[in-house]
Parts: sequence; C-alpha cells; structure tokens
Amino acid sequence: MDGCHNHMIYALTNALLIPKLLSLASRVEGTDLITLEKIIVNQIGREDARVFVYEKDREFRGFIFATVEVFEGEDSVFIQFCVVESSANEPGGVCNELLSKVRKWADERGVRFLYFMTRRNPEGFKRRYKFRHYAKVTKSNVNDQSGFPEKQKYQYHQTVLRRAV
Repeated sequence: MDGCHNHMIYALTNALLIPKLLSLASRVEGTDLITLEKIIVNQIGREDARVFVYEKDREFRGFIFATVEVFEGEDSVFIQFCVVESSANEPGGVCNELLSKVRKWADERGVRFLYFMTRRNPEGFKRRYKFRHYAKVTKSNVNDQSGFPEKQKYQYHQTVLRRAV
C-alpha cells in the first residue's frame, strides 16, 4: 500500500468490496454495471488482472481495472475501466498514480504496451496520459443473417489508444 496522510492506493483482492467499485462506476454515463460486475468478479485475485483502488478517508474515490490479454501475438495490458471522483483528481494526481500502478504491474510481467478503449472523445486522454491513437474497433452481431461481409451491418464501437509501458 502507498499511504500518504489520509489516502492510499492498493490492489483490491476482496470480492466483497466490489459493490463499492460499482457505486463509483455508476457515475460514468452508459456503464453496464451488470457486465462490469461479472468481469471483475471473474478476474479479481488472478495474476493476469488487477484492480487498483484509490481510497481517501475510508471511502473509495477512484479505481482502475486492467487485464493482461494477448493482442497481436503478445501479452498486452488492457485498461478495462477507470473512474476517479472529479474532486479527487487534482492535476497530475490520482489518475496518474493509478496509471503508474498499472504500468509498474505490467512492466513486472514483461508487457510492453498498455491499451485503452473509449467511446468518448479520446483527445484529453491522449494529451494527459501520453497515449496515441492506435486503431478503431468495430463490432458485429454474430447472429446477423444479412450476409457476410458486404451486407452485414458493422458499427463503429471504440477508439483504441496505446502507449509503451
């Protein structure tokens, strides 16, 4: 644990505290809390996943959830979700600290790249956290019977950002 005065950042391993994470995540518009809960419950405590929590005055004020995935033939870390209370995120503050924890964890595993996908405008994240545009993700319903590939409906889904660990 990194502690300073009345706050700390640490790796969460207790699944009983997941409702506190979901309470924070509910503040992000469009978050599918049921899916997020399933993913975290299945990943918490595993070596290839980490939830780092920012706690201040015994309250969760932010967290970042990251997993190791094989992408383009190599282990890569994907930031699955990140949220910090706006009042807790002073410039250069909590988000950078959480991201530093993920970078250190990734580096310890020999991972070279971090990826972050967003449906929002990525420009602020790119500027502030030194990610670069890498790709766009499209998705298609596997049950779509309209034909493949020319008639199938693809949707723009997310922008993928990447940075070196």
